[in-house]
Amino acid sequence: MSEMHAESTVELDHQNAPSATRRQTLAFLGGLGGLGLTASHRTAAQRASESGEPTVDPSTEFTIAIFPDTQYYAQQDNGIFEQMGQWVADNKETYNIQMFLHEGDIVQSYGSDNDAEWDVAQDAIGRMDDANVPTVLSLGNHDADNIRNPQTFRSRFPATRYKETKQSNDTILDWGTFEGHAENAYFLQEIHGEQFLFLTLEFGPRDAALKWAGQVMDAYAEATTILVTHTYTYHDGTRTDANDNFAPNGYEGGGLPEGSNYNNGEQMWQSELRYHENLANVHSGHHITGPYVARRTAHARGNRTAQMFMDYQTIDNGGDGWFRLLTINTKTYNAEINTYSPYLEKWSKDKKESFKFNLNTYRKGA
Repeated sequence: MSEMHAESTVELDHQNAPSATRRQTLAFLGGLGGLGLTASHRTAAQRASESGEPTVDPSTEFTIAIFPDTQYYAQQDNGIFEQMGQWVADNKETYNIQMFLHEGDIVQSYGSDNDAEWDVAQDAIGRMDDANVPTVLSLGNHDADNIRNPQTFRSRFPATRYKETKQSNDTILDWGTFEGHAENAYFLQEIHGEQFLFLTLEFGPRDAALKWAGQVMDAYAEATTILVTHTYTYHDGTRTDANDNFAPNGYEGGGLPEGSNYNNGEQMWQSELRYHENLANVHSGHHITGPYVARRTAHARGNRTAQMFMDYQTIDNGGDGWFRLLTINTKTYNAEINTYSPYLEKWSKDKKESFKFNLNTYRKGA
């Protein structure tokens, strides 16, 4: 566990700040309205009357905002990514949003020469930083030329973000990384007296990174763990294996070095994840055979882990702004997924996108 607080010398603090130039440009254009987007002017009562919107009791419940692949928003610079980030910031109190997770493919055009896309991403995510919402970001294959050495990702979103968040947010009890980089990292957070471990793993994690994650889950065995990684569940609800389109084995020489050590979803589960009963929930995206949203509950050794897939990049405008809110009741451990688009000003009524489940019934709640 000695590696948990190691920090890389290549991660520069000044690059953690959202782009001031981009912020000033958007302000000059009149914010999102200048990009042809409008904020919602509906009253709380009007919003609450719509099917698909959660109601959150802040004394016992909190929510987690989860973004799918945002790569085309960044590439198209269409303002939707920023609108999503601003909605989370603006609605932090309304829904008691305590954490933000990104499933990876933050940008589209890979490595170091797409500064404009990274500026969009920093602006959007920076809006949640400004609202003091802790953020855990997964590394997607589109976020690096070399997935095992993602220099631009590390400089734009360095591991020092975790240290800074702990200093500014008293709900964060601990943080750590593997090898000093943010593509394998965690927050330990206390909410309503209960501990939650938010963990991210690199694309097709190496054996060593997976072992490190297991050590973290063991160290905080009483914390309910929620894992986010770019590829884990396939769009049909099964865990990814070597036969699936865009599985990690397909990226040797195309982002993963030849002969690279990696694990797909099924390997991750069988070799490590199934042995940790505090692993309650896994979120991933990446696969693009269609605008599918699937969920699966897997069981092993008394473990009950809800494994969820989300990716909207193949629909209009790079995804039409859809993302998820995960609401958790810290007394019963009942949980609910709701899906919203601030771009469309709409809550989804699809039962695949709005549903209830329970986190770890063997340990907590009903």
